[in-house]
Amino acid sequence: MMLNTEIESVVDSMIGAEITAEQQQRLAEHAAQRILGIGFVEFARRWDAGEYRDCGDPRIADVAFYVT
Repeated sequence: MMLNTEIESVVDSMIGAEITAEQQQRLAEHAAQRILGIGFVEFARRWDAGEYRDCGDPRIADVAFYVT
C-alpha cells in the first residue's frame, strides 16, 4: 500500500508531466482501496460488468477516472 507521502510525491511529479503506467496503476489501486475498500482489479471487473451503471455514488466516478 502506498503511503501518503508517496502519493503526494507522485501527484507532485504529475504536475505538467505524464505519469508512467506503473504510477497510474499504483494511484488506481490506492484510490479504489481508500475510497471503496476494494482492489482496483475488482472495481474494474465490476465496472466492465455494468454493476455501477445506475449508481449515483460520486465515489464511483472518483475511481472510474482510472479505468482505461
